[in-house]
Amino acid sequence: MRTSLRAASIELHPTADVADNDQIYDVVGNKKDAAITTIGEAASMMAYIKGALEESLEVAKHLHCNERWYGLAVSGEATATHKAEPISNYANDNVVAPFQVVAGNDNWGSWVQILGSGDTPFEDGMTKFDLHKLGIVDSGATNVYAFIQIGSGASGEAALLAKTYTTIQYLTPTNQAAEAAVSFLDKRKVAGTLMWARCLGVGDDGLTLDFYFGLHEYLT
Repeated sequence: MRTSLRAASIELHPTADVADNDQIYDVVGNKKDAAITTIGEAASMMAYIKGALEESLEVAKHLHCNERWYGLAVSGEATATHKAEPISNYANDNVVAPFQVVAGNDNWGSWVQILGSGDTPFEDGMTKFDLHKLGIVDSGATNVYAFIQIGSGASGEAALLAKTYTTIQYLTPTNQAAEAAVSFLDKRKVAGTLMWARCLGVGDDGLTLDFYFGLHEYLT
């Protein structure tokens, strides 16, 4: 039996989001297929193309957004909800000091809150953020191998338990400032998330690190 062109075109039009893999059109997919970013054997080419485009847009958001730098909230104003002060507010009569973390005796020091629930978003409408740089302006020792942890959650200990932290390696070149900002990886957080920091000086007792931090904010 002959099949009309119209009937054939209908047969070659797959249903959206099916896992069938019998025909070429199953592999190619439907324009309505949902985006997929996890590789598997059940999605179509269209789903993976959409997923790749979404991922590239996420990278573009990270590369093409404003960078904000923060220090410790001005003395007398710091609270649990307001811990960080934008560097843009720095002035002779409004000095924005760096945060300081103190290591233990060849051990991790105490967690220090560096971002309060009211500190993000800085820009109206933004819903997400991530920290990505430290500007270390002073250290209490020279040539000490150090680690810095940045965590998110209700407390530093909560971040440690939930594994919602990132770890940064740092070598104190002098007992003063680093030559350049230290870049690191950090997952995006929902605006209003509390952030914490602590440090460890390998073989050192009481290493101090003074720093500012930079972050990005996102719409989604």
